[in-house]
Amino acid sequence: MKQTTLFLIVILYFTPMLLSVRISRDRFTDLEDEIKSFCETITKESVDANERYQTEKKWCQVKIREAEELVAKRKKEVESLEKQKKGLEDKIDDNKKAIDHYQKKYQQNNETMARFKSERCDANFNFIRLLREHYDAQELLKQLKIDLDEYLDKKIANPEDKNAKLPTEFVEKVASISHMLPASEQTSFVQLVQNLSDNKYAQAGDVKPVVDKTNANKYDARVLNDTLHVDNTRDELKALEHVKSISPKEYFMKLKVKIDNIIDGLIAHLISSKKDLSDKEMLSNGDYAKFMIALDKENAELLAMIQAIQKENVALDEQLKKTIDTLEEFRKLLQTAEDNLAQLKQICLEKDQYHAKEEERRTKEAGQCSEATKIFKEIIGGDAELKNLINQNVDLKKSETLEKSGAFQEKRVQNQASDIKVVF
Repeated sequence: MKQTTLFLIVILYFTPMLLSVRISRDRFTDLEDEIKSFCETITKESVDANERYQTEKKWCQVKIREAEELVAKRKKEVESLEKQKKGLEDKIDDNKKAIDHYQKKYQQNNETMARFKSERCDANFNFIRLLREHYDAQELLKQLKIDLDEYLDKKIANPEDKNAKLPTEFVEKVASISHMLPASEQTSFVQLVQNLSDNKYAQAGDVKPVVDKTNANKYDARVLNDTLHVDNTRDELKALEHVKSISPKEYFMKLKVKIDNIIDGLIAHLISSKKDLSDKEMLSNGDYAKFMIALDKENAELLAMIQAIQKENVALDEQLKKTIDTLEEFRKLLQTAEDNLAQLKQICLEKDQYHAKEEERRTKEAGQCSEATKIFKEIIGGDAELKNLINQNVDLKKSETLEKSGAFQEKRVQNQASDIKVVF
């Protein structure tokens, strides 16, 4: 732009001088060549600039595409690392929850074992107490049998023996073990002994029902004419039922056998009950032992799982730390890639803007160059003296223009040299 402007200024400045000074033909040719060369330079510059712009434009497209691909790659890497980080954090949290659950289960098992141990101790104590009660009841019945046999032996030997005494507090003793005895046998046993204590055994046989029946055969005497008279209006006398009777000795012998059988049955019941208690207690102890073994095994497994998960969490924490560090690095790489992409876009935008601006300048200069060429040709082509001068047909010393132009006399005197050098 500046060169074109300067060129035009020079042309306009020296145009009057071309009309009034003596100048060589070669200089006009040089001037025309310089104008033509200048215009060609502008054209060539425009072509080179367009070629360079197309090359740079392709370069921008390639670099921007590469930068966008790198940004997309970095984003995927960051997203992948963020997912990995989230997965590790979730896994660590899940492991912590699992550890807490297993620890609570382990503590619960310990509390259960402590409670069962206490309950088992209470159950064992109750078993021992019941076992002792059975042994005591068994001994009581044995002693009661001895005492009753002794009493009955005396009665068998002498039913009228007044020195024979029943065991004292018999009912109280039987009542103290009643919860371990069958109700029916216990009642029969107590009634038999109570009959002995009430002396009901003294009757060899029960004749009361027969005696009651004799009332039907009863004859009432009445007075007839002041004379006793038997009422003969009744039916004939009926034979009374014979009541079977046994001797007192036989009675006491049978009673002894019966009482001994009852006591032996009660003792057998106690022995069976004691065995049943022992069997159940052994089963309970076996179940308790199996349960404790299962809890111990479960606790061992829980501890192993807790330790394994804790060890895993240590490794996961280390991996999470590395992942976070790597994530930060890749976030920086992503930011760098985004900055580089933005910078490339800005550079390419500036190149576009610069090319457009320079293209506008070159277009304008090309137009000005054309205008300068046109002016130059008009100046030369419109003046016959200049044409003759260029064609070497005119002497500048005889030029009418110079003779008629008084304004340039002084300059003509100063420019007597054969050639005037015009510097642009």
